[in-house]
Amino acid sequence: MTVGIRHRVKLAGRVWVWCYTRLRGSADGWANDNGTVLIHDKLTPQRLLEVELHEALHCLYPDLSEESVTNGARDLRRLLYGTLGYRRKE
Repeated sequence: MTVGIRHRVKLAGRVWVWCYTRLRGSADGWANDNGTVLIHDKLTPQRLLEVELHEALHCLYPDLSEESVTNGARDLRRLLYGTLGYRRKE
């Protein structure tokens, strides 16, 4: 796997390496226990924001259920992208 853009971010007192890369399979993103977050690099802007929020919620609240993370990320994406007009800067 070739890793593209990387960022170091601090969430919940822990440093995470946030990477955008080509992912195989059905997952658009995932956070693992060793402090790496992988995000598929070919997502639409809305889907990208939702996956970024989803993985950030996993980092912040590792005990939260998958359903809660999924619903929370979707709701935050609707607020930020749909209602408030947030967009990724180039």
